[in-house]
Amino acid sequence: MRWRSLVPVLAVVLTACGSHPPTTPSSTAPPSTGSGAGPTAAIDVKADAAGSRDAIASLSEVIVDASGSTGTGLTFAIDFGDGASATSASTKHVYATPSTYTITATVTDSQGRKANATKEIAVRDVTGKWFQAGFVAKTTRVEVRNLSIDAQTGTIVRGIYRVTGNADRAFTGTLIAPRDIRMATNDGVSLIGTVPGRINDEAAPWTLIAQGDSADGQRLDFNAIVGDPTDAPPKADLKLRFDGIAYFDGSGQMPIVSLTPVLFDGTASRGSGLTSFIEFGDGTASAGPQAMRTVETGGTARLTVVDRFGRSDVALSQYSAFSLLAGATLAFWRGGLWFMFTSRNGVNYTGRTDGDCSLNCSSVTATAALSGVRDIRISVPSQGVSFQGTLERDHSMTLVQVGGANDGRKWRLFYWDTY
Repeated sequence: MRWRSLVPVLAVVLTACGSHPPTTPSSTAPPSTGSGAGPTAAIDVKADAAGSRDAIASLSEVIVDASGSTGTGLTFAIDFGDGASATSASTKHVYATPSTYTITATVTDSQGRKANATKEIAVRDVTGKWFQAGFVAKTTRVEVRNLSIDAQTGTIVRGIYRVTGNADRAFTGTLIAPRDIRMATNDGVSLIGTVPGRINDEAAPWTLIAQGDSADGQRLDFNAIVGDPTDAPPKADLKLRFDGIAYFDGSGQMPIVSLTPVLFDGTASRGSGLTSFIEFGDGTASAGPQAMRTVETGGTARLTVVDRFGRSDVALSQYSAFSLLAGATLAFWRGGLWFMFTSRNGVNYTGRTDGDCSLNCSSVTATAALSGVRDIRISVPSQGVSFQGTLERDHSMTLVQVGGANDGRKWRLFYWDTY
């Protein structure tokens, strides 16, 4: 009777304990704000369709693309950083003022959750200084050009254009989308091209086509001038050498036309980041501080050096070259043998000879050929006679006769100036 009466009581107690398990505050989950992963924002910014590094104020369309963002039911908010905004995933914007702007893309999913991403864009005006130097076929001279764009208002630029030997020209230019520019002076000179993707960058040449001046029709690569010079202007130094000697050594020696290599050396010039050009005095030129070449005539060599700030200097060096042509008569002083050459083709000459009875004492045709450093061979075909030897630095010739009555004889012929 006692145990039977306790069973209902225990059942009630056990049932009550099973229906209310114990809990603690740390196991309570926070309220849910939505199901699944939240959105992620992505942003891509280009200064224009070409993806330039620098946008141009009042001209470049800055392209903003947030379509790479992920999430469900996304809406977009683009803040351009200058007070303007847009609500599409992909949009374009033109900045009116140069600065560096932070663009923010904010995305919101269907559950109200947000994410954002940012990227900076540099917006610049087209102002600064540039220079260009190079050989101009029309003038057969090296010319230096300086371009200064001093102000930009909207899509209009103004500045100064200067060419070696000419007065400064003021110009007005127009910027044309996407990045084109046309600058024109009052006297009909213009420069046309495309603004480079990196403005005022020494490593990014700016190619412009000249119209109306000495470089008409040429493509000119202008280099940006960055900073201000703190050192002295450049100083050009030009020296000529041949046969291992300096040209102006007081000896009167000259290189031989079409044969002797002449070194035009401007390496002793001084300046910061020099660009060098050598004109040879015959209407041709080469870039660089040194050039080796044979010459066809005398002339005036000209070295132009330009430093990285567009400052330039010029050095001149006159030179002569020796040829066998009359009035240069080569004559043997003691025996009567002489040669006179009247035409030339490179290192080959044609003329006549007279004198020694071994040549029948009559005027006959003679030819000469130069080779090597100073080797010479003279032939008198009608007599079966030739002469081999060396053209000396004082322009005399030491020759050995081959054939004829004086076979093996050594001759010394000296240069006579018949003018």
